[in-house]
Amino acid sequence: MKRTLVTTAIALALTTAGSASAALMIDTTGATAGQVGDAIPGVHAKNDVVVAMYGAGTQLDGWFTANLRTTTDTSIKVEYLGKEAGYTNTFTYDGQSLSTNSSVGDSFTVNGVNIGLLLFSLFVDKASDGGVPDLSVANGSNNDSTINNTADFWLGWDPINSGAILLGLDDGGGSPDDDNHDDLFLRITSVPEPSSLALVGLGLIGAGLASRRRKA
Repeated sequence: MKRTLVTTAIALALTTAGSASAALMIDTTGATAGQVGDAIPGVHAKNDVVVAMYGAGTQLDGWFTANLRTTTDTSIKVEYLGKEAGYTNTFTYDGQSLSTNSSVGDSFTVNGVNIGLLLFSLFVDKASDGGVPDLSVANGSNNDSTINNTADFWLGWDPINSGAILLGLDDGGGSPDDDNHDDLFLRITSVPEPSSLALVGLGLIGAGLASRRRKA
């Protein structure tokens, strides 16, 4: 009986996790569909992080000028996947940050995220580049990727982690901009809050104990 309850609790927890991942939504209002990945001459330069992660020839479909929302209250995990950038670029959400100085695999989690627009921002520190002005871009007001010397980000679905979002920053470097969106590359995932999973497990165990008492 105990083994059945534990198995059921684990299965329900995994189902809950899958549902939570699906809570993320790419808002494509006014956005432009486009790919990042291996180089396509005349379209975009090589995204070094994507090629390193998924292999040569990879092209990931996504959107420029899109923004990221949640469709339900949830928790959000942000993971650093890599970069190919000369500037120090930083992603900040709810007072927590990851940057081009982070190590691959570094992450943070924000609990109690309300439904709607995720209020994150990205900052490009160009202070060391001969006085060139710093740049920034925020979710909800993503910039047009075709405008030189502006920061913008690309959003697409992770082909390996179902329901997770990939975010690639273009920090406005190069002349003209390379638009390969690997100047800071992140994975954003909606995850169940630990307290929710604990309640699910306790509820199942409680139901099992009550059933055993009735049979006794």
